[in-house]
Amino acid sequence: MARSSSGRYTPYAWGVRGEHEPAVFYKDVCLIPDPSCDRVPRGKVKAFYINKNMYVDAWAVEKDWDQATLKREISKLFTNILKGETSTGEEVG
Repeated sequence: MARSSSGRYTPYAWGVRGEHEPAVFYKDVCLIPDPSCDRVPRGKVKAFYINKNMYVDAWAVEKDWDQATLKREISKLFTNILKGETSTGEEVG
């Protein structure tokens, strides 16, 4: 671990980005069926999306993905729902 200017050890080092930078980062991904929704799902709404397999916590995103790759990978997460199926056999929409 590196020392900060105050002499304390820090679990990270400020400075040049490069080989120590992780190749991935983690994001929550939610498939929201209503395009007019303008709020991040929390509480009961988030639980509803999780139960319907429409919410993924801490999904790994690779930093070198371009827009097309990102869209393709997100589509893979929700393949059944995008086809009109859910885990309970209900239609979405």
